[in-house]
Amino acid sequence: MADEAEMSFSVDTTEFKFGKIREKRNISFRSISLNSDIFPGPAIKIERAKQHLIEFEKELPDFIDKIKNNIKYYYEEKSDEIVVYVYNDIPIPKNLNVIIGDIVHNLRSSLDQVIACILRKNNIDIKWDHGFPIVDSKEMLDKIINRKLRGAPDCVKEFVLRLKPYKAGGCEALWLLSKLNNTDKHSDIVPIAVATPEVRARIGVPMAFFTQEGRFGIGACPPGGALLGHQWGLLMPEGARVVKLNAGRCEVFRINSKISMFEHHIFINFDLRFGGVGMLKYGNIADIIKVIISVTERVVRSAERFIDGGR
Repeated sequence: MADEAEMSFSVDTTEFKFGKIREKRNISFRSISLNSDIFPGPAIKIERAKQHLIEFEKELPDFIDKIKNNIKYYYEEKSDEIVVYVYNDIPIPKNLNVIIGDIVHNLRSSLDQVIACILRKNNIDIKWDHGFPIVDSKEMLDKIINRKLRGAPDCVKEFVLRLKPYKAGGCEALWLLSKLNNTDKHSDIVPIAVATPEVRARIGVPMAFFTQEGRFGIGACPPGGALLGHQWGLLMPEGARVVKLNAGRCEVFRINSKISMFEHHIFINFDLRFGGVGMLKYGNIADIIKVIISVTERVVRSAERFIDGGR
């Protein structure tokens, strides 16, 4: 087996950052007055969901830091590749599941309470199956909206239809809220840890160099010189993919050792995502929750204007 010390390949653990790419997003919230006479219940539930999110984001870094300490790499002689992996023996704290469940429950029930408030304003008795409809498609919404808003004026139905509370061609954030809430009620929301690697390499142009004095030359690079292009950080994302960090050794990335003569840096983003078929694509949990909170707030504020307008 080749001696790792002879390879100019390194994994820079100082560069491991949680949510490095996605943290650039800045999602802000618009506060709903807790003194609102129109929707006091929904407003309180949304504020409570925000407090749960703060709690979630405080506890998450400790878990991520423990995973970072388990990053390793080795030379695989058979494939002549350098393999970067994470040995994951850190279980996801169970209370994170509970916090997420509390968040989605408060948000989902706030929407149902909005409908209840509107119906009461129109002197309609609230039944167990009244509520804010969220379904998979517009066709399904057309089938159930009359039952969910039974007795409500047509303008209320038009208001809900404009919000497009369905997945296919509608507001997917509302659909995801409903899916997560149903999962939490009937089973368990299961977050999974994932790693997304990036590889940056400094690769120079062969037989072209700059001397220490800054002169350009052709041929073998002299001592103290620098290959042309060596200062460029070249991203090689084609080998990057989202990797589920299951228990045990989880390979994150591998690279052929023949190019290890160039300086490489591995950047790994760690985060938690929702488990389940098709759920990884939504990104990290904290960002998803922020989007859902923001959308829920906009729905409530729109409903406030709807009521104030005397519709």
